[in-house]
Amino acid sequence: MQTPSPDDRQFDPVSGAEILPGDIIDWSDLDETATPTAIGMVLARLIGQRHPERVLLVGAQAASLLETIPASCQVDVLVRGRVDGETLSARMATRVGGSLYCGAIDRFADDEGYDLVVALGGPSMLASPDTGGIGERELLGRLAELVRDGGCLVAGVENGLGLDSFLATKRTLAGTPAGWHLGATGFDARPLFERELDEALAERGLAGAALMSVYPSASRPVLVLRQEAFDDPALLPTTRRLLVEVLTEHFSHTEALQSPSSVADRVALAGQGRALAPLWLVIAAKGGSAVELGDIPAITRVEESLAAAWGQAVEVSTAGEAASRWVTPAERSETSEAQLSRALVAPAIAPGLTLEHHLREACASLSHQRVRELVQRYQQWLSDDAIWDEDSSSRFFATPDNVVVADDGSLEMVDRSWQLAQPVPAAVGLVRGLRRFAKRLLGSAGTHPWRPTSSPDSLTQTLAAMAGLTVSPDMLTTVGTAEGLLAAVLNGQPHEAERYSRANLKEAASDRHFPAADQTGYRELVARDRATALELRELGGRIGWLEGTLRHRDRRIHELEQELERYAESASYKAYSALSAPRRLAVSKARGAAKEAIGPGNIKRARQLAKSMEQRAANTGVAASLERRGPRGQA
Repeated sequence: MQTPSPDDRQFDPVSGAEILPGDIIDWSDLDETATPTAIGMVLARLIGQRHPERVLLVGAQAASLLETIPASCQVDVLVRGRVDGETLSARMATRVGGSLYCGAIDRFADDEGYDLVVALGGPSMLASPDTGGIGERELLGRLAELVRDGGCLVAGVENGLGLDSFLATKRTLAGTPAGWHLGATGFDARPLFERELDEALAERGLAGAALMSVYPSASRPVLVLRQEAFDDPALLPTTRRLLVEVLTEHFSHTEALQSPSSVADRVALAGQGRALAPLWLVIAAKGGSAVELGDIPAITRVEESLAAAWGQAVEVSTAGEAASRWVTPAERSETSEAQLSRALVAPAIAPGLTLEHHLREACASLSHQRVRELVQRYQQWLSDDAIWDEDSSSRFFATPDNVVVADDGSLEMVDRSWQLAQPVPAAVGLVRGLRRFAKRLLGSAGTHPWRPTSSPDSLTQTLAAMAGLTVSPDMLTTVGTAEGLLAAVLNGQPHEAERYSRANLKEAASDRHFPAADQTGYRELVARDRATALELRELGGRIGWLEGTLRHRDRRIHELEQELERYAESASYKAYSALSAPRRLAVSKARGAAKEAIGPGNIKRARQLAKSMEQRAANTGVAASLERRGPRGQA
């Protein structure tokens, strides 16, 4: 495709973006897109190795990484929505050179080519309803055409067999703006398989691509893994733990068909991490040899759901060395606000899985004994003054998802960077940890041996009782209020602490409202729903039969009414009515005269008297008959 002549170009008067076919007016992808910070950290390392001069960012996800590109690079940005163009124009104003485009990828062209093209989002996010569909192979071809010889392509390719799709309860996109591509012409029937990627890239001169695995989903890329993370025995324990952590966190507020922690652990042990990755990050060079990832870390993990000032990232090199860094580049060793502070501390690289994983496994086995043993071990560890004497405030952050169980059964805290301004008793730390575990377990519809209507607070009381601690409502309120305050600070809204605390207490006090006692997980709920659907179908058939019977009876009643009307109109019925009318009239008048003579208040007594006289007359008649017959019936 040739670049339009200057006379044919159109520009948005607000953002200054060049308008291409496929732009969407009053639409924003940035508002619905989480910044892929983990991919941005990998991209920053790649730019440091290749030093590109011209860079193209395609799609809202890629455009959100604009600040990752050094100021020395000329950056062009292509997005679909004009609202995004207005947002990005302000962010590009401080850069020298570079252009902003609004339109679809299949209508974009450039004659010079780029040293680096970054495209994230897939065909449905890069194409437009106004320009038609585009397949995955065709999309990779379009992107490859934009890369000059010696340049590099970084593209996110969604895996149709990703692990999240097997665990999640699928919600159809049909009928929503995000599902505009469903049923549209031009799109592939399925995404590319892993074995098809090399062939699709080689067709466009992109050989020797490096594939990185992204978890837990394409829309929330917080963990990026090189293949060495699965193949190297020294890195595998850390990979297992982080993979379990991110998938458990991802499904802590949405139902999962199976235990995400158990499935993630088995996937890592089986070496299927790349085959089942929800997203592949493809890094391919054009016209050169295979891509060397160089010093790009084997593991890159970024915290999510935190304000930029608090978020940290963990990078583990191929040699197994771990380091922490702030998500936003800053030369500081600590950040603090209100009663909360966080230091830049390297995380513990301890072999083993989290205490939350072991608790979930115990709950899934419906074994009260196994759960009790883990809770008691957790309580003893939190009560050990030798561990917490110098830093008791860290107890508040020693939650089961932040504690690793070693092979010998000992417990170790992974992230010790958090601190409170006041000491935390062991009982408060225990309640906070068990309450957080209960909320995440119930939030993911995990299996457990207690009542299906358990709320996080009631389950916290049950678990704490296993360690000999009676949890009062006041203690739950104290922990919930503290969590609300921390959430407000971490989200950059400390003035909204009261609102966050109310929401925290309300969420922990509510149950899941399962309609049957045997529904201990989402899979059981689905099975129950199917059984209920069959029952409703059977009842619907019975109702249909009853309605048919009722309609038949209505027709029969109508026929009988018509027959009665014909009888009433017949001559014989009219003659009988005329002959019997005097008698009915006489009886009616006699009855009225008797009631008037007796009086309304004496009618009942008169009836009783008449009945008594009738009985007496009957008795007198029987006696007279016996006298006439004589003894033994003789006259």
